[in-house]
Amino acid sequence: MRLILLPLLLLACLPRAYAQWPAATLDEAVSKARANIRIYRESIPDFSCDEFIDSQRLEGTIVKDEMKVESAFRMTRGSNHEMQESRTGKLLNGKPSTARRVSLPYSFTGGFVDVLQSLGSACIDFRFGVLGAGEPNGNIVVFGASKPASTTESKCSGEKRESKILIDPVSFQILQLDMTYHDLHLKPNLMARLFAAMPSDHNVVKTTITYAPTTLGDRTFWLPTAIENTLSDTTKPTSFRYRASYSNYHRYTATSTIVPTVSQ
Repeated sequence: MRLILLPLLLLACLPRAYAQWPAATLDEAVSKARANIRIYRESIPDFSCDEFIDSQRLEGTIVKDEMKVESAFRMTRGSNHEMQESRTGKLLNGKPSTARRVSLPYSFTGGFVDVLQSLGSACIDFRFGVLGAGEPNGNIVVFGASKPASTTESKCSGEKRESKILIDPVSFQILQLDMTYHDLHLKPNLMARLFAAMPSDHNVVKTTITYAPTTLGDRTFWLPTAIENTLSDTTKPTSFRYRASYSNYHRYTATSTIVPTVSQ
């Protein structure tokens, strides 16, 4: 009886253990994820969606400045064929707004294209990781770290960057992306409000983006449902936080009507 039960117990444990083993090699997982990113950038149509933004400036744990915006977010392809972000505010702190521009305590752009594009850099070393607590069993985890500046073949800048990528093992679409930058050189116009304390270059910038399949027309694309970006200064209590959520995706189209010329 013991000899029979032991193999059965081992077999019962196999599905759970096996689900944690990636079905693809590291190169295959990264290559297929990058291929999906390239297809997305080349074929994503103009679209719009509902956007909710919560932007904060903090001193320690105390929120000193906060602004909440509900807007219509759009991604359209410009004359250079690159996708460009734009938005039209609808509610500002819960009240109707007609302002064309809103000065947020902290802004973040590029979560739809630029962040994904950075994963194609030759200046990143990848390795398999382990699923964290609460992460669905069976997904692929890949960690990335920037190469040192001495990597001459790719002319790497040596910026301090780390990433964690959660990849679906069937479609190889990205489910979640976490990126951390250290000691970025910040531009003076990063802060929209002049009275906000400017962080030094001794900083940590973290971005987390979660994705879900979305149908646009007759195709499915994996688009962000939530973006969070934080900027903290390691020498000051000042920090900034930007959180945005997205829903109600649909293709963005414009219609025009041609009417016949009426002779006088």
